[in-house]
Order: sequence, then structure tokens, then C-alpha cells
Amino acid sequence: MITGLANPVDDTAPKQIEFLASTVPNLSRLGVLGNSSGPNVSSVMKNVHAAAKVSDIIIVSADARTPEEFSGAFEHFTRERVQAFIVISDILFNLYRRRLVDLATANHLPSMFGVRDYVEAGGLMSYGESFRDFYRRSASYVDKLMKGAKAADLPIEQPSRFYLTVNLKTAKAIGVEVPTALLLRADEVIE
Repeated sequence: MITGLANPVDDTAPKQIEFLASTVPNLSRLGVLGNSSGPNVSSVMKNVHAAAKVSDIIIVSADARTPEEFSGAFEHFTRERVQAFIVISDILFNLYRRRLVDLATANHLPSMFGVRDYVEAGGLMSYGESFRDFYRRSASYVDKLMKGAKAADLPIEQPSRFYLTVNLKTAKAIGVEVPTALLLRADEVIE
């Protein structure tokens, strides 16, 4: 029996694309940065391609398995004329998020992440689960187990809330105007 907490990173990709498309007029070429050695890449890419097909967006993939490969990924995005990019959540990218957002800003690329921390570091937008909520749910789960619950009897828990965060300082720095409708929908706007 499998139990635990689910991280729906692949389920949020279509919504991330929708938010980017509302921010980048005539979005037709979208970069996707992934770490091919990570566990989420194939499931996220499946959903990215499905969402992009509906919106007539061409997907340009870049792989980075080490921080040294980040610059090459952005050079690839430049050659392929991507207009924005999303990052598939990965521990490597999270550890080096400042470097990724610096490259995005230097290349004037609107960016979308699954975790708020990237936006706090200077990324344009994030849409995903709150780490704080995830840790709170984890503690509750551990508490149930410590009180004698059997893991096999506990259901897999999915997050019930996703958060949209927008960094207006970054938008200004890269020359992007975030639509008012999106700002009103955001859970947090960093100025």
C-alpha cells in the first residue's frame, strides 16, 4: 500500500502556461527548463505539451543537470527565440534559484516557477503549492502515525490550495506589463 503526501507539480503546468500566456502577448514559443535526471520531468512535459497544443504554443525544451549547464540552456532559449519559460521543479534548481532568476532577468525572459521562493529571489511568477502548507500537512501526517495509525490506512493527501505570486519589480526590469486581471487574481504581489 502506498501512502503519503502528493506533490502535484505536473498538474500545475497547464495553469502556469495559461498565466504566462496572459502576460506575454502572442506567446508562441515557450521554453521549458528541466533536469532530465529528476523524477518529475516526463509527467510534467506530458502535461506541458498537451496544454501547449491547445494554445498553439511551440515548446522548446532545455536540459540542465548541473549548475554549469544553466547558461547553455539560456543560450538555447535565445537561439530558439523563446518568449518566456517555465521551470520544472527540481531540488537542483531550487538550490540555485538565484542564478536562474539572474539569467532570466539578464535575458529579459518572463519566468514561471512552481515555488514562491523563486519569485522572492527575483523570478516573475510562481504558481503552486505552499511549502509551508506542505510541511504543516507533513507534520499532521507524522502525528497520525506516531499516535498509532497504520500507514496503509492513511490516504494519499493532495494539496487543496495553490498560490499565484507575481513580482512587479521583476516585471518592470524585464519590460513586461502584468495584466490587472492577473494581479487581482494573485495571492501575493511583490513590489
